[in-house]
Amino acid sequence: ALPADRLDRIENSFGSGYPDVQACIMAEDAWIELKAPREPARAATHLMTCNGNHPLLESQINWFIRQRQAGGIAFILVRTNKRMMLIEGTKHAEHVNDWTVSEMIDNSLFVCSVPTKHDDWRMLRNVIFTAARYHRLHQHTKAQQLLDDMERARLARGGVSR
Repeated sequence: ALPADRLDRIENSFGSGYPDVQACIMAEDAWIELKAPREPARAATHLMTCNGNHPLLESQINWFIRQRQAGGIAFILVRTNKRMMLIEGTKHAEHVNDWTVSEMIDNSLFVCSVPTKHDDWRMLRNVIFTAARYHRLHQHTKAQQLLDDMERARLARGGVSR
């Protein structure tokens, strides 16, 4: 994080399912669930459910679904004993528990090795910011398109333009 960024660790006093971190990076809000599984010996083994790892709980998956339905974005940051992977949780939460390491890498926005270099931490921060900014701007574009469509329909019905 840079000095102007805000990262707040959320203790689970809000209720079940909330992500571990709420961040504000250059005016972009992001929620981040933290997971720290150990990688399996076999490549075909599901990462989140092996070695006594803690998979995403149903309440966490439901939170990501509700966040997506509300138009928001949130991430899952998975740090294993070998690598760190950033996943768009609002897009993939329902599938994360069923993925192998290879599938998780393929669906990640960002991957780096562990131990993590300073430049990789900076890149992770920038990827979170960029993904959140892109998502917000895309949502605004969809809203503007809806307003434009409504205005065209009103004019087609013989309404007066503002």
